[in-house]
Amino acid sequence: MDPMEPRKFKHKNFPRASGSPPVPLMHSPPSPITVKDQQDWKIPSCISNWKNPKGYTIPLDKRLAADGRGLQDVQVNDNLAKLTEALYVTEETAGVAIAMRAKVQREIMMKEKEKKDMELQELPARQDLR
Repeated sequence: MDPMEPRKFKHKNFPRASGSPPVPLMHSPPSPITVKDQQDWKIPSCISNWKNPKGYTIPLDKRLAADGRGLQDVQVNDNLAKLTEALYVTEETAGVAIAMRAKVQREIMMKEKEKKDMELQELPARQDLR
């Protein structure tokens, strides 16, 4: 026998039952069930978007009909128009601000370029003086 081989049988110790009988549960007498109670407790079967209980694939139009989304009217909130208008105004003001920044940047670049050109023109004159 190999000492590292796992055991072939598992020996489990089951808990022993207590010597005294279990405490009886006290229930109220059963009340008659009405039809309304039965309907309240009835849980509808799950309507999957893809499969029915027998496993057949359900066509798309039937899935959408079972979903019930097509029966509801689409309601657009009034705040959506306000949000759209606010976003449009913000976009316009941001565009104006960006254009102004770009214009100022171009002017600064032009001034720097003119300054460098002037320095390059003055450089030979300074060399001649030496």
